[in-house]
Amino acid sequence: MLDLAEELVHGDPPRPISGLARAVRLLGAAALDHARRWVADTDHHPLASIGLSVLSHHGDETDLPVLLVRFDHRARERDWCGLSVFTDAFARIGVPAAAVGDRRVSWLWRNSPHSCERIDYLKAIVALNPHDSGWFLGDALLDCESRVRLYGVEHAPLTKRNRALIGRLSSDPLESEALRAAAVARLRSVPPG
Repeated sequence: MLDLAEELVHGDPPRPISGLARAVRLLGAAALDHARRWVADTDHHPLASIGLSVLSHHGDETDLPVLLVRFDHRARERDWCGLSVFTDAFARIGVPAAAVGDRRVSWLWRNSPHSCERIDYLKAIVALNPHDSGWFLGDALLDCESRVRLYGVEHAPLTKRNRALIGRLSSDPLESEALRAAAVARLRSVPPG
């Protein structure tokens, strides 16, 4: 199927293939060899974005260099949409990515105007550097995205400042019932200190 897909997208004229991205994702790790070729193609292979998705979900440490190059290129171009595909990969690959990935992900957290992916950035920051993620988790309590605030409520260190912010969230009528309940539960879980 993957060889046929390559022939079709490189045909004359090139043809889009409905459902191809979903089909390749369903192949999972079996599509890695093709995905690596697509992503490494410097002429911007027509299946490169599908390949990035496969590498994000199934790649390993050997894929990190090409993922970093692709991320850096998109970041320089301020191509914000879909950068969570990289942060997910950095977080999933784990410790080998920490030396290079957490700096990039924290840069995204501070600079990206694309708020819907902030939850992915935050989870990647925590996965890559759990011992130094406290500031980000505290910052999450003030975030514009409710999923980010909820994650902050559930994971932020209970400093005096964070406890006060969680307390405010627990009674804020504009917050969802789930977020308010999580805030109340979090405050009850640890005695004041």
